[in-house]
Amino acid sequence: MNYLRSILRFTVPLLILGGCGYAAWWLLAHPPEQEKKSVPAPLVRVEGTVLRKGLYEPRVRSQGTVRPQPPRRIPAAAEDQQGNGEA
Repeated sequence: MNYLRSILRFTVPLLILGGCGYAAWWLLAHPPEQEKKSVPAPLVRVEGTVLRKGLYEPRVRSQGTVRPQPPRRIPAAAEDQQGNGEA
């Protein structure tokens, strides 16, 4: 009884691995065929205007305005900790 159990213990996993290997080989050897569909040409919509020669100021919409901040002085205690100040 122990002998049969030890044989099954090794053969069942080998059979499962073999079956999975065969299934993988079969799927790679016989890939499903895909239907060929025609794709319609994309419609492009463009708006244009005729420009006259002159000076124009472009306006660009963005997510905000960037403004410079005044320079800040680092306190002496912070300079000493960073090693930038005089000892």
